[in-house]
Amino acid sequence: MNLQNQQNISGFTALLGVSIAICTIGLILTITIIFAFIGLPLLMIGAVLFILTIGIKILLLFINLFRQNKMK
Repeated sequence: MNLQNQQNISGFTALLGVSIAICTIGLILTITIIFAFIGLPLLMIGAVLFILTIGIKILLLFINLFRQNKMK
């Protein structure tokens, strides 16, 4: 009876360990997927804003040059 009980306990702990491992892997995966879904649009928005700001700065530079040429 004692041996059978011990085997049950060891099997249970093994199952518990496996289930905990699976749960942690699942949690890590879900967190990474959520961050990817949040992060990718943020990265894209950041890139677009960066390109827009550079474009606006270049446009302002050209406008200033054009104004200076007009004033001369």
